[in-house]
This record gives sequence, structure tokens and C-alpha cells, in this order.
Amino acid sequence: MKKATSYFLPIFGLLCCVVFHSCSNESISASEGQEENLYPLEIGKYWIYEVDSVLYSLDGMSVDTSNSFIREEMTEILVNDFQDSSYVITRSFGTTETGPWAVTDIWTASIDNGLLTKTEENLKFLKLSYPLILNKTWNGNQFFDENIEVNLGAETLMPYRNWESKVLEIDATTTVGDMTFDQVTRVELVSDSSFIELRYGQEWYAEDIGMIKKELKILDTQCTSCDGQTWEEKAHKGLILNMNLIEHN
Repeated sequence: MKKATSYFLPIFGLLCCVVFHSCSNESISASEGQEENLYPLEIGKYWIYEVDSVLYSLDGMSVDTSNSFIREEMTEILVNDFQDSSYVITRSFGTTETGPWAVTDIWTASIDNGLLTKTEENLKFLKLSYPLILNKTWNGNQFFDENIEVNLGAETLMPYRNWESKVLEIDATTTVGDMTFDQVTRVELVSDSSFIELRYGQEWYAEDIGMIKKELKILDTQCTSCDGQTWEEKAHKGLILNMNLIEHN
């Protein structure tokens, strides 16, 4: 079994510092030509997110909350030997929305044959599969082993099992903080639970802007007789993360 040696890896990195798909017969789809509009690839494009998180460890005895800020900026274009282009995303961490910023990660993003992929740390994710049609699904984690283990402080989890991306909304109106966005596409990353595991994730993308919001709950428990308790009450280890756009260009 593969094990991640990085402290957090992509979904947890926010704290520190072809496709086999199925489509429904639903006729609602994203606007024509939206392939690059939901995640604009442009040098100098930047986003600043406020990140609120809760980290569970030590059998639930340790519950740490944090508030921080992440800045993502497209800083250059890479071209490989096959003339495929990808955009470099420089990610920085700050304790305030104006910085100072400390670079923590270098990610990449590209759109090819209707697929938006992002490499976060060393994992490549299929974020969007065009054309976007309501209820369309795809395997967003198809480029790596879903059983990969991730170290979360002193704990180890397998956060990526049973993920399936699904288009939940198209051309919606969404409010994030004091900003309201039109033509928003909401994508489910995972919605899976058992007595001992909860895996939930969604992302929101606004036309001509990019990702405006993200929610994640990756929680494990050993309590099998906790009827009536919420996951926040019975979690022994894991992460809750909310990421909201506060500034962009």
C-alpha cells in the first residue's frame, strides 16, 4: 500500500503555512465555450481564500481550530516535449488577508481534450470534465491509487477512497461572504459514509473567475455505538475545512 510522506498532501496542504465517465439524460449543460471560463488559465491570475479548519487527533481528545489565508497565483507556463502546456500555480500562506505571504507549494493546472486537471503536491486530480452536464459523473482521482495513506499530524488516514465527482448545479447563483456570483457550477467530490468514516467534499466554480468555495469533511471514528451524535462530536481523527474566496482579479 502506498503511503504519503508529505505532512498533509493536497487536501490537507491548505492548512499548512482518458476519463471513464457516465452522463445522465439531463439536458441542462454548462454554457457553450465554458471549457476555460470556469477556471481561467492566465499568467498573473490570482485568488485569495480564507481558510477555516478543524483538526481532530488523539482519539478526539485534541481538537484544533485555525483561521488562515491562501493566495494562489498563476506565475508561468510549462511546455513539455509533446508541446503540452500547463500553468504553474504558486501557493502562499498568510495569517492575514493582506499577507505577508510565504510560498508553501507549487502546483500546476492544464486543460486538454476537455479535461481540467490539477497537480497538487504529487497527486493529479481531474477537476472538471467537459461538457458539464447536470448529474454527470467522473473519477476525479483516476490518476493515483485511491488507497494512498496520508499523515495528518500523528494520525494516518486514507482520505481518497470511494470518491466520485458529480455535477450538482449549473448556472446557479451563489453568495460567498459579501460577494455574489452568477453562472456557478457546483461539483461534488465525494459523498460517502459508514459507521466509522465520513468523506464529504464539494467545490464551486464561477464563470470567468475559477474556484470560489470549497468544503471538505474527512473524518474517522472508532465509536460504533454513538447513535445521535454528530460527526463533529464523535470524530477521533480527521479534518473539516472551509475555503472561501475573498479576493481575485
